Parts: sequence; structure tokens; C-alpha cells
Amino acid sequence: MRGTVDLPLAQLLAPFGVNVDEGSKASKPSLGAKTGREGNDCKLASVFEGGAAHRAGLSGGDLLVAIDGVRVTASNLDSVLGRYRIGDRVTVHAFRRDELLQFELTLRADDAPNIGMMAETKPVAAARMRNDWLR
Repeated sequence: MRGTVDLPLAQLLAPFGVNVDEGSKASKPSLGAKTGREGNDCKLASVFEGGAAHRAGLSGGDLLVAIDGVRVTASNLDSVLGRYRIGDRVTVHAFRRDELLQFELTLRADDAPNIGMMAETKPVAAARMRNDWLR
């Protein structure tokens, strides 16, 4: 078994000509769920353990209808959540199969890190190392 190296990602990838921007975690409110589109509706594809949706009792497959009485669609969920701050309590209506349910939840921080990477073309030696590594 290989050992692990405890170095920052940016330091590990620098010799390969890859710049890493390890942005801070977002400070916007989140349901703590991955959503998907079902027609124009917003469906919870998966609910993250410990997230706001999970703590309130929502499940993957639930179809979001409204947050605090405002209709939620696949295209407006972010703007609806943008009206709130972390820690705000909201009422969520959702369909689970054919049953309309109501949930009370406290919005939590979106704790997914925001990481960006950019491959540099120079120095050429670093680009060659990266190309060899990726083969």
C-alpha cells in the first residue's frame, strides 16, 4: 500500500504546471441536498447526511413545491434561497410520491469547497510532466 503525502493541493500540483485556487467555502444558505430537474420541477436527487434537508426529514426523490409559500422550480431554487441567510428557519412543501408534506428546516451553510484549477502552458517542462502524468 502506498503512503499518503500531507501537502496542500496547490503545492502538489505546482510542478505539473497546474494552478489551484482553493477558494473559501460559500457563505450562502443551502438545503444540503443535490437537486435535479424533472420537467420544470425541482427534485431532490440526494440529501446529504447532516444537512438541513436531512435534519428536517426530506429524502432523495422528494419534489420541492415551495419554500415559505414561494413556488420552487428547477431554475429558481438558488434565487429563492438567496432571499435567506444561514440560520433562517423556513417552511418547505414537497411531494413524496403523491403525498404533499410540510417540513420545517433551518438553513445551513453550503459547506462544499469551491476549488478551481488552471493548466498553464509554460514552463514547457511542467506541461510535459503534466501530459506524461495524465497519460
